[in-house]
Amino acid sequence: MVIAVLAYFPVFYSNYLYTDEAVQLWYYRPGSGFTMFMEQGRYITEKLLAFSFSTAETVSDLKFLRIFSLCGWVVVIPIWFSYSKKS
Repeated sequence: MVIAVLAYFPVFYSNYLYTDEAVQLWYYRPGSGFTMFMEQGRYITEKLLAFSFSTAETVSDLKFLRIFSLCGWVVVIPIWFSYSKKS
């Protein structure tokens, strides 16, 4: 877990924007009706990202979404690893 935090340390202080994040930041506004993942059958992903990006106002706000995502991966990867070792 420490290696993951060190490898992704720039996530904690950098402000950057990917193309798909720009679309989500611009279009996921309350009442917009914009959907990006619903067409692919990813309902839960759609709802989570719509909520997350509707609360972000600037590119620097995306830093907090990335930190939340990184923390989620750091928690889930050991669980997946231990589960795969049992199989």
